[in-house]
Amino acid sequence: MTSLATPGREGSAHLAAGTGTDPGVRLVGRSAELALLDGFLASAATRGAALMLTGDAGVGKSALLDAAAGRAGERGFRVVRVVGSPFEESVSFSALHQMLQPLTDEMSALPARQARTLRAALGLSDEQPAELLAVAGAVRTLLSRTAAGTGPVALVVDQVTWLDRPSAVVLANLARHIRTSPLALLAASRTGDESYLSGTGLPTHEVRPLDAESAHRLVTERFPAMTPRVRRRLVTEAAGNPLALLELPATLDEAQLTERGPLPAALPLTDRLQKIYGVRVGALPEPARELLLL
Repeated sequence: MTSLATPGREGSAHLAAGTGTDPGVRLVGRSAELALLDGFLASAATRGAALMLTGDAGVGKSALLDAAAGRAGERGFRVVRVVGSPFEESVSFSALHQMLQPLTDEMSALPARQARTLRAALGLSDEQPAELLAVAGAVRTLLSRTAAGTGPVALVVDQVTWLDRPSAVVLANLARHIRTSPLALLAASRTGDESYLSGTGLPTHEVRPLDAESAHRLVTERFPAMTPRVRRRLVTEAAGNPLALLELPATLDEAQLTERGPLPAALPLTDRLQKIYGVRVGALPEPARELLLL
């Protein structure tokens, strides 16, 4: 199956049960990634650390971010979530507003100039926003003081590519100074997408598709009535992409899932997957798009 891309939070698809924000939720086939995240959080709690998860859309980046947020909360981190959106990409400081909204009470303890800088950036005063470097410095001070007062802070950022430019620049500056305070900066982006965080030298980890055994286990747990032959067909076509593994069965009726009716020659896509493919195809050069239509 080709790479998937989506304008939403596509990666929390391979949960065995429950929701991604529940720290007790078990992810299928992700023990190595969860061990990596545990080590990352342990390091960040003492000297700060940053990590970028990359991978195709639907491969499970958002699910891993959710799991990391739950684990961070269990370790005493104050967790702050940010999600980039194509609808707010042109709105200056929209992502920064998400980040600082839970920390507005702490802003009053900042030096007066830095407090004014952040209030202006967030539109909480009539002052014009300061230079981005000043905003970044105020954000670093706020997070450092918060960490010193209430414990380490975990900043979890999904859909990095769609962050508005000013917020992305501030986050890039934060990433470069990450080791100055107990702060975990964990972000996710599609493979190949460029962002302001790409040039900061962040360590990266590519989230790969599920192996065949894990893919079979995921589908078996979520669709126990599906016959083995149908499951094998689904696993082959999904190529280990968790979102596809869980979306494709929605296009089949009960008779098809249990082999009482014939399977279509090509498994139809859900509306969600069609939108995903539309984004990918739309990003291709025109000659490539024309070939797909032949």
